[in-house]
Amino acid sequence: MLLGSATVAPELKASAAEPVAAEPPELKRLVERALGSRPDMRATELEFEAAGKRAGLTTAELFTLSAVLDANEKDSGGFEVGPGLQFPIPVLHQNQAARARARAEIERAAWQKVAVRQQIQSDVTGARAELVQAMEALSAWRREIMPPLDEMVEQTTRAYQAKEVSLLAMHIATKKRVTATLRQAELAATARRAQAELERSVGRKLEP
Repeated sequence: MLLGSATVAPELKASAAEPVAAEPPELKRLVERALGSRPDMRATELEFEAAGKRAGLTTAELFTLSAVLDANEKDSGGFEVGPGLQFPIPVLHQNQAARARARAEIERAAWQKVAVRQQIQSDVTGARAELVQAMEALSAWRREIMPPLDEMVEQTTRAYQAKEVSLLAMHIATKKRVTATLRQAELAATARRAQAELERSVGRKLEP
């Protein structure tokens, strides 16, 4: 009604897709995709490049410095401002104040770039862990809970038809399965929400 589609409402059907796989891609691949897809990462890269160009660095020097930052972070498990940031800043007239300001701007941009990288890694790691946990819970429920209940309902139904149990017994068995089915739907919804959050963290949809 709110969408103005009352006339076609009976023809509309809602469906929910299953998670893309029994287990999401490995963490390293997801982080690499996120670093290449997230707009916040690209924004810090552009800011870093702009700071370098304002300082007079060439494209090659910027590329080398960016590689140093990446290697520094990977080797130390984090980021350390140290010898890796000792690079020449070609400011005219050897203006020490301008050199200091240029260095400060580049270091600030470098810290921001690394901070965003680490935030992305944290986002992806947490979201993937949530999805793995949700998918494991859903799989365990389907494997361990639903089959016995389905079998119980079938056996109770046959027993009722043979007049071996009362109608109440069959209703109780059916109610247990319905309750379990609702819980299964909740677990599936949790897995889908976790997948959506992981895709948001990565910056793109997961491949089937």
